[in-house]
Amino acid sequence: MLRPQNPPAHRLADLAAHLGAPIEQRVGGGDQDADTDASASVTGLTLATADLRPGDLFVAVQGGTRHGAEFADDAAARGAVAVVTDAEGRERALASGLPTIVVPDPRGSLGALSAWVYATGPNDTLPILFGTTGTNGKTSVSHLLEGILTQLGVTAGLSSTAERHIAGDVIVSRLTTPEAYEMHALLALMRERGVEAVAIEVSAQALSRQRVDGIVFDVAGFTNLSHDHLDDYADMAEYFQAKVPLFRPDRSRRAVICLDS
Repeated sequence: MLRPQNPPAHRLADLAAHLGAPIEQRVGGGDQDADTDASASVTGLTLATADLRPGDLFVAVQGGTRHGAEFADDAAARGAVAVVTDAEGRERALASGLPTIVVPDPRGSLGALSAWVYATGPNDTLPILFGTTGTNGKTSVSHLLEGILTQLGVTAGLSSTAERHIAGDVIVSRLTTPEAYEMHALLALMRERGVEAVAIEVSAQALSRQRVDGIVFDVAGFTNLSHDHLDDYADMAEYFQAKVPLFRPDRSRRAVICLDS
């Protein structure tokens, strides 16, 4: 997982207040408010214990077959500060001994929470963000944008299907658009490395799966829409509607729409 070397630190109590939920902890067989851990510092977050570092918040959500709270003990052993989970994961999280914050929809809160932890929200200082969506052409447009920006003397970054670029460094990608917490950590790292503008591929699946939640693009681009990816969507209308949110005012400040592709 790509993340900043010197992330901002937040008090756990402030995070709980931001979420509007109390901090609970199981002590001596009973549950109580975790006042003693409220001053602990949160410096990152993850859904995957394999990526967890000391100081991280472990966000435990329901997966395809297992609930993330089943891995709370592993998170505790790796140095997690606390667990954010839902009502279903509460008991397992508390059993780990970690401070636990229960919210109705932790996955739905992940983008906004990541933006708060990494200071990558719409009111924070970030590189200029270009997001491109469409059935075809996302990778080409993103690489062209990065190339143009570089030729203009701008320190550029890229997040595409194949790879991530950070001020000239190239890292192989796993997903077209990473999970929300990974995306926010990546943007924080790019800011730390002096990147001034970033070209980002944004797939329909990323929008549907809330992977760009909490991010406001300076410019959103639309290349085209054709019969593809219908294994994820019932029909073209549903596929189109999956892309629409990128162009709403709370997601992008400007838009460029290709009409002849």
